[in-house]
Order: sequence, then structure tokens, then C-alpha cells
Amino acid sequence: MKNLVTASLLVFATASALSPLYSQSSPTSPTIDHPEAYLRAAYYNENDDILSRDGKALASSKGASLETRAWYAQSVAREPEGFALLDAMQTEKPDDPWTLVVHAYATGDAAFSATLCEQAFAKSTSPDIAVLCARAVSSQVTDKSAAPQLREFFEHNKARYEASPDTLTAEASALYRSSFFGDKAATDDASALLDRALASDPHNVRAILFKANLLSRKKQYKEELALLEGAKSWAGVSGTWHSMWYGALDKTEELKKPERQKEVEQDAHALLDKGEPGTTLLVAEHDLLEAGDKKAATDLQNAIVQKFPNTPAAAEAELQRATAKLNADASIEKATPAARAELEKTVLSVLQRYGASDRMVEIRCASALTQIYEQDRPTAAQLLAAAKATSWRMGDNFATPLMLRGEHSDELAQLAQQRINEMLRLATNRSKGWHYESAADDMRSYWSQLGTWYGILGAAQLNEAKLKDAGENLQSAETMLQQQAGKEEPTTFLDYSPELLAEFGRYYTETGDYPKADQYLARSLSAEYYGKDEHPSIAAYKALYLKQHNGSNQGLEAYMAKAYEIDRQHRKAQVLKSRLPQPKPAEPFAKLALLGTKQTVSLDDLKNKYVVINFWGTWCGPCKGEMPEVQKFYDKYKDDPKVVFLTVDEGDTADQVSKFLADKKYTLPVLMQTEYTRKADVNAFPTTWFIDPNGRIDYEKIGSSQRLVEEFTWRLESMMQPN
Repeated sequence: MKNLVTASLLVFATASALSPLYSQSSPTSPTIDHPEAYLRAAYYNENDDILSRDGKALASSKGASLETRAWYAQSVAREPEGFALLDAMQTEKPDDPWTLVVHAYATGDAAFSATLCEQAFAKSTSPDIAVLCARAVSSQVTDKSAAPQLREFFEHNKARYEASPDTLTAEASALYRSSFFGDKAATDDASALLDRALASDPHNVRAILFKANLLSRKKQYKEELALLEGAKSWAGVSGTWHSMWYGALDKTEELKKPERQKEVEQDAHALLDKGEPGTTLLVAEHDLLEAGDKKAATDLQNAIVQKFPNTPAAAEAELQRATAKLNADASIEKATPAARAELEKTVLSVLQRYGASDRMVEIRCASALTQIYEQDRPTAAQLLAAAKATSWRMGDNFATPLMLRGEHSDELAQLAQQRINEMLRLATNRSKGWHYESAADDMRSYWSQLGTWYGILGAAQLNEAKLKDAGENLQSAETMLQQQAGKEEPTTFLDYSPELLAEFGRYYTETGDYPKADQYLARSLSAEYYGKDEHPSIAAYKALYLKQHNGSNQGLEAYMAKAYEIDRQHRKAQVLKSRLPQPKPAEPFAKLALLGTKQTVSLDDLKNKYVVINFWGTWCGPCKGEMPEVQKFYDKYKDDPKVVFLTVDEGDTADQVSKFLADKKYTLPVLMQTEYTRKADVNAFPTTWFIDPNGRIDYEKIGSSQRLVEEFTWRLESMMQPN
């Protein structure tokens, strides 16, 4: 938690009021009466909370300038609200540099984004345009192919980005992003640019914060803290600075000192006096709790609820307060059933009051409910209540398991129809913005979500024997879900939904189309299912067999065995097909420390062995979910002299990993070296490499798998077989 609290809460930021702001780039303290300067200062001070709340109001006010709208639109450029702002700006002045830079954010293509920025540069010499364009182009870098385009963009505009500390900092932050996509020199280059920016302007807030971020990534926590505290007297207006400072105190364990706890407590209450709290105060609460000063954290939570009731911040404080009551480490997993039931009551209450109006509150609540239900199997009534309390965005997580149980079908059908109607109304309002290039992925996800609700409605109607209505809605679901899950991914959304595929099979069983029922059930069985109950296709397969054989179960066992074997052969073929056509050399490493020993390991030590390396972290839900299977796979091959199995942890301390392994009784070998994952270009977790005796990666499995032992074995043994 220590390394992730700050980052996660920065992502899930709520509103904050830390005005008036002061920007080193501006000689005055701009107020909200001067919107362009006010939002500009918020941007340069990394005050995302200000941009989120006040920016929205200022950008939507009558007569708002293009610049005012641009400072806000860049923060929501690839969301429906951003598309709407861009539509209006293009209607007014399509060739204005502020319009062009917002369009550069909205496009999903790095090259086109760069072209739009070049057009903006031709019309404006403002360093602000250059700063925004750096982030605009870098935000389109989502794979290795786009990273060189980013380099080319900065090389072509070298003079423009050498112009000021702000532009140097903008280039540095953009290059840092490309380090996640194969540009191995980007981090060092970014650090050098930041050093130059700070040499010219030691009070540049953004340069300080990005430099601190780089130090944190290298686990240079003491250096990070020193850098941040050196800016305390003048950077304190930045919400991001406060959040990073709290996090740095936590990571260096300075926060365990009573005097440091008191310092953070006083700082947080001082911020609270300035207005509605946001990210900064939420980070302070978490860090005070983790440091052991529960009373200080509770007092801060109570103050937020009392001073700012009916706000997203109050909702967050209520959730934190309720979670803290679970047990010593506020763990849902280790709490008693009674404590989890009390937390569930609070979460549902918060959802009913805030969920529909604040997306981040809903995400937090839905996540808490999911963790509760992983420990205590929910009743159908609990699932229905959770589905009703959450919006169309999150409600299917609870409506789908309820659908499989076949209970409360009438109420579930009503809820699904309500969600469908809401989404169709919203689609009408959003559709204008969907013509932008980046909207393709957004549109696919939206229609797949709508398709899921149509499927839930059809399944609920099927439970009530309304075959005609069920067939129509299931057909609508299939139409929407039979689109590619990604631009370059052949798999459809439906292939990721074993629950709905099973419902299609059930429908065709009821209507007597047995071949079609068998076809859908085979697809369902092959799809990954992450529920704890039996795979939904199994009951549907049995129902199909009984229907075909007039209720007789004679031969059912052989029928199911055949279905399992067909599925197994299909999965095996898909797994073996994923072998890299050209094995790639694994990034070499030397002297990585093996946790719990004095031993170090290098890739050279593993020559002439078959090596499997799993990259993971205790903060990664899918990693932890597959860990029991990973342990089984390790146990299967640990005594094989030809095979070496290792794991590489990302983002944890040795103490955190040791505690996790001890609690779960895992004996996996763990290498502690975060920096290696960056050098090796590992950006998704879990990721597993299968390396041949020549040090080349033959298979690269990205993501988790529930049938891990079987599928990992297929990969490994295919490598070990002679050609």
C-alpha cells in the first residue's frame, strides 16, 4: 500500500479548493475572476482538483474563451465532455491554435496529433501551446511503434522545447511516458532535461514533481523526500505536491515518527480550512492510518464529513472511516463476517447517496462490495441491491451473477430495461463526439456495455419463459458484443463473456435448436470464467443433454467428458499458436537478489535451462488471483534439473512481499528488482516469460489465467520437445 496510495488517489481525484493559486510562470496570484490565468496556474501547479471542479464551471460559462475551454478540455479530451467542448470550439474557430491543441489530445493517433500540433505552432509562438502539445502527443503513445514518433516530434521542434524551463519539463514528462513503451533511454533523458529546467528555474513546480516521480521510480525515496521538502515553502499551493510529500514521508517511514504525524495532521487541517477537500486530504488520511495514528485520521475524516457534507470527499471519508473499523490493518479479507456486513451497509448507503453523481465514489464502493462478496457468498437479494445501487457502468458486475442464479428475474428484467433506456438516452447525447478518432475504443466499450445489459434482460426474460422477448433481446446483445474487443484484436467482446454465451445456449435449447445450443455452449466452456461457482456452461450442457434425451441422464457422463476434451484440445491449439514466430532475446540481468537469501541470480546462470519468469506485485489483483496456480506450477517443476522457475516483484518492499508469502504459505522464489521490469519493457502485470536454453523468449503470456498449470505446462513442454 505504501508505494501505491498516493498514485491511486491521484488518479481517483475529487474536487479541491486551494485558491488563490500562485504560479512561478505568472507574476501575480490569479483568481477565478481571470479564468485563463486561473486555470493556467492550476495546470502549471499540478492542481488537477482545481481543473476538475472550477475548470468545468468556467469552461461551460457563457462567453468562455477558447483558451479557458482548452485548459479544461485537455483534462477530459477523450471523454464525452471533452468531445462536446471540442465540437463547439471547432464550430467557432476550427483553425485556432487552442482548438487544434484540444483536437491533438482527442485523436487516438500519435502522428496525427503531432500534425495538429505543428499546425498550432504555425499560428502561435506561445510556450503554453508547446507545453500542452507535449502532453497531447505523448498521450497517444500506447505501443512501441509510436515511441519513435514522439522522439521525432521533439527533434523537429527542438528550438521550441529548448525555450524555457516549462517547455523542457513538458518534453521530459512526455519522454518519460515513452519509457513504458520500449524507449529505454527515455528515463535518463527525461531526468537530464529536468535537471536543466531546475538549474534555470529552481522554483518550477512541475519540474520538481516530475523529478521526484523519477526518484521514486528508482526507489530513491530519501532523495525524493529531500527534493520535495526543499520546495515546501513555495510549492505548498500544489495539491499534487502535498500528495507526493505525504507519500514520500510514508515510503521513507518518516511518518512513523510522532513529530512527522503531527506535521502532516496540522498541514491537512490547514488545507481543510481553505475549502472542499480533494486528493491531498484523502492521501493524508490514508498515510496517517498506515503510520498508526488512527485517532488523527479519524478526526480528519470526521472534520471532512461535518464541514463538507453531501460531497464526494465526505463519501470518501465515510468509506475510509468504515473500512478502518474492520480490524488492525483495515483488511476486508481478514475481517469477521459481522464486520464485513456492517461495511456492506455503509457502502450501499454511500452508493445510494453519491454513486450516480460521482464516478470515482462508485468505483471505490463497487470495489469494496466485490471484495466483500469474494469472502462471503452474497445472497440473491444482496446482489440485486448492489446492482440497483450502482449505475450502468458498474451494475452488471452484480447483475450478471444474479442472472446466473435465476432469482428475482422480474426485478432484474426491470432494472436491465431501466439501464438500457438510460444508456440509449446518453448515446443520443454523446453521439456527436464519437466521430473523433479516439472515440473508436470508447464507442466499442460503450456498445459492449449496452450489449451486456441487453443480454441480462434477455436472460431474465428467459427465466420467466418469455421466449419471444428473450430471443429479441439476446439477439440485440449478440449484435453489439460481436465486435472486436480492440482495434488489432480478433477476439470479440462475446468471447470474454462465458455467462452470456451460456444463456444463448440455454435459449436455443429451449427453442429446440440443439446444434446451435451446442455451438454456443462450446464457446462458453472455452471462455475464461472468473466466478467461484461452477462454470455456467456446465449446467446448460446438462440441460441440453436431458432435453435431447427426453430427461434421461444415461450417457451424460460420457457426453460431458467429450465436451471437456474438445474444449481442452481447442485451448491447447490456441496456446501453442501463440508461440512467437521469431523468439526474442530476453533482457539480460545480473545479480538480482533472491528474497530471503544471500543468493543472487543472473540470466547467464540460467543458460542451458528452460526458464519461466513470472512478473507480479502484491498490489496487482489478477497477479494475486492466479498465485495459487503459480505455486502449483512451481511445485510441479521445482525438482526438474532442466527447469528454473522465478518470479520478479514490481513495486513492493521486501517486507511487504515476505509478509504476503508467509500469510499465504507460498514458497515461490522471488527476485526483488523493480528497475529490471522497466529495462525489460514489462508494462502489464502479470506477465510470464518462457525462455529457451539460449536465453530467448519463446512465449510471452500477458495477463492471468485460471487454468494456469495446464496451459503453462503446454507452453513449457512444447519448448522441451525436439523439433
